[in-house]
Amino acid sequence: MGNSSYVDLTSLTQIQLTAIITDNNQPKATKQAAMDEIVRRNFLLIENGAYIAANGVKSAVNSIKGFLSSEKAVKMGKFIGSMDGLTNAERQVIGDLVGQGKTVEVIQKTTSSKTPDFLVNGIKTELKTLENANINTGITRIQKGFKQGAQTVIIDGRNAGVTESQAYEIINRAKGTYSNKTLPGTVEIWITGGKITFP
Repeated sequence: MGNSSYVDLTSLTQIQLTAIITDNNQPKATKQAAMDEIVRRNFLLIENGAYIAANGVKSAVNSIKGFLSSEKAVKMGKFIGSMDGLTNAERQVIGDLVGQGKTVEVIQKTTSSKTPDFLVNGIKTELKTLENANINTGITRIQKGFKQGAQTVIIDGRNAGVTESQAYEIINRAKGTYSNKTLPGTVEIWITGGKITFP
């Protein structure tokens, strides 16, 4: 038997685990362990103070593994840049975007001009997070995102509890703040269970 080393995958972020899974230079066992850790995180429930596995976890795991090895599987995206200085909210959205198969690249900040946060599949994208479901705050965040040169502004309203009707109200009222009554780019408002996109 050769030498083996132990890597604690429980301390890694979802993005780091995804990077391991998609890295062809990683050993098969390491990739499998990273996949197992992602599955463990997503299928455990907390009930009465103890962890219990959700019903059907084993069949779900087998289904996921079968799907991932099939041609139907969505290719995982990739993250380019450093996580240093990013907020937890930004890290969560990056993980979601990479999980959707998108390439996310951090745009280096400069002191000479305002820049958006990221390139998502080559599109300048600004991420704004809402801490509460305040309509006016959502409008202001959209305006600030476009002022930073973004082509797309993502408003993450999931943790704030933004509803579908509130998302539409934010978009409609934001359109009204521009002279031509249309937004200068794309807006995505992420809500629990989906996202509202305009146009």
